Amino acid sequence: MAALPFHLRALAALAAAAAVAAALYAFQALDNPLRGWWLVALALVLGAVGQLGVDYPAPPPAPPPRPASRRRVRCGLLLAAAGAVLWAYAVRTLLRDWVAGFDAAWLAWLAATALLAVGLDLAWGVWPEAVPARRWWQGWPPRLALVLVAVAAVLRLGNIADFPGEAAITQIEDLQVGNFGHAYLGGYRVRWEYLSSTWLAALGLTLGGPTEMAVRIPFAVVSAIKLLPIFVWLRLTVGTTGALVGCALLAVSFWDVMLSRIPNNHNVLAIAVAFALLAGPARRGRPSAYVLLGFLGGYILHEYIAYRPLVVWALAGGLCWSLADRAATWPRRLLRPALTAVLIGSMVTPLFVTRLPGEFRSEYVDGVERARGITSYYNAEDTWGQALERRVARARNAAELFLDRGDRSPVRNMKLWPLIDPVSAALLVLGIAGALVHPARPVLLLTLAGFAVHVLGTLVLTGNFDVARVGGSAGFAYVLAGAGAAGVAAALAAAWGRSGRWLATTLLAVAVAWAASWNVDHLRQFWSAPEIRRAHRNNLAYLTIWLRTQARPGERVIGIAPQYTNVLEGHDGSWLRGGRLDGDV
Repeated sequence: MAALPFHLRALAALAAAAAVAAALYAFQALDNPLRGWWLVALALVLGAVGQLGVDYPAPPPAPPPRPASRRRVRCGLLLAAAGAVLWAYAVRTLLRDWVAGFDAAWLAWLAATALLAVGLDLAWGVWPEAVPARRWWQGWPPRLALVLVAVAAVLRLGNIADFPGEAAITQIEDLQVGNFGHAYLGGYRVRWEYLSSTWLAALGLTLGGPTEMAVRIPFAVVSAIKLLPIFVWLRLTVGTTGALVGCALLAVSFWDVMLSRIPNNHNVLAIAVAFALLAGPARRGRPSAYVLLGFLGGYILHEYIAYRPLVVWALAGGLCWSLADRAATWPRRLLRPALTAVLIGSMVTPLFVTRLPGEFRSEYVDGVERARGITSYYNAEDTWGQALERRVARARNAAELFLDRGDRSPVRNMKLWPLIDPVSAALLVLGIAGALVHPARPVLLLTLAGFAVHVLGTLVLTGNFDVARVGGSAGFAYVLAGAGAAGVAAALAAAWGRSGRWLATTLLAVAVAWAASWNVDHLRQFWSAPEIRRAHRNNLAYLTIWLRTQARPGERVIGIAPQYTNVLEGHDGSWLRGGRLDGDV
């Protein structure tokens, strides 16, 4: 296969994209899923053949560091020692009193991360720049990336006052996280999960006051900012073409815009930063990258469970790059990933000692039992064959979200559109094929693993098929799409040189423009749909909203709400939608 001529590989890559297009037509127009799955399988094979032996034009790592002077080493070690003391102080503070010491501990961890990163880099050596005469913002690709961030911000902040109607799950989540942020501002520090949701909502309420808009805007802004580390992640992994295509598709993504206000999806930002570190500084061997990976890994362990595999990915990627660093001695190769592991372990020790004493098993092992949830999916009387059949069917349903009919919820997907546009779907399949045939690129394989773990863990391994929560996999999906674009471009360039590069550029530009039109048109239709405007959920704050509109001045509301006896309580979030409503249930 390695001897296959490059022009045949290029044709195979193009044929793979055509096969995905035919599969989407079979799914959506012909309603023939069996034909669609066979075409997807064919696309994976052709995509693998087309990208086999084709290298991505990613920039090589900069030269290894030069030995540091004694003065530099002493200064670096003093800074690192100060950081280590601060880190130990943070751990000890949380161990002694989680509530009273919470803020001081996290501030100390942030300061310690900076001191450890700078100090170890200074002591390790003198790090030369790859292109010393040029800054990153002086080239056109980074400037175009900033334009894409602006486009993403416009779409995610658009229609934010009524997005996307009373029925959408985003409003339920907005109200819940608004309560978390309000409690945080009031001194509540007991809850450990959803940490970033809590502090980000608290920041919004501090800056914008007690309104739902003040809760929504920070999450939408963070959703747009995440394109920057994703751009770095892609550019250092597969090159500039893949970075621009993947980020352009993510910027206009209907799916990501719809879910950009849901708390926890912004954790993609932390994951993107971690992968950017793995693709760049960690590959160079900079200790600062391993320090930051330790902080991000410990941070994510205080978050929603779907993002916690980042710890495994960070350790695996860091270990792989460190062991492959021939410019370093073996003690140094082992020290860097060990540092990451120690920081992660010490950062979460207070969690299991003070908040979850003796509950490591229930949190991470018996949690599988809680995840089963729906007994019709986890049936104890099923045979092995029946259980496997259920999982295969659920996996097929998960894949259909991206290729066939998408989210079945009418309040989030009016016309059963797939989660991603056809261009992103075709490039995603090519990206998966490329990751499988490039095992020597650990970041690409970890990206594929992250996508698979998040989708399977959210949709297949739990009884609850919660499509809203799979939005956190958007970063992985579009990075793989960018990798698919880079693979096609590299195959065409290897086959036909400059003509192949121009052909790839033209095809990808037209495809991205068409995808942008598809996404924006679907978003416009959704925002203006009468059926979405008429849809209301009878749930906590929405009943409170109705009661508020019916109440007259001076009257006290009496509500009869079966199974919703807390509808007039302060924690229902209705105060974010027009002030507190006093009354009796």
